[in-house]
Amino acid sequence: MKDIKSTRDMRSFLLEQMQGVAEGTVDLGTAKGVANLSQQVYNTINIELKVAQAKEKIKGLTIDSVNFDD
Repeated sequence: MKDIKSTRDMRSFLLEQMQGVAEGTVDLGTAKGVANLSQQVYNTINIELKVAQAKEKIKGLTIDSVNFDD
């Protein structure tokens, strides 16, 4: 298996897994695990994007932490 270093690589890998499930060469449980991990990769990228957008909007303003005890 080649290293996945970009979203293009990840899409290609996921499509190969989908094809493998359809052909019966990839176990469905394995495919579900891969899909769950891929979702986590997406989630972290999405969080990073939202943080970058928030930083751009607030430029220099500080954000107080949220107190969970209140």
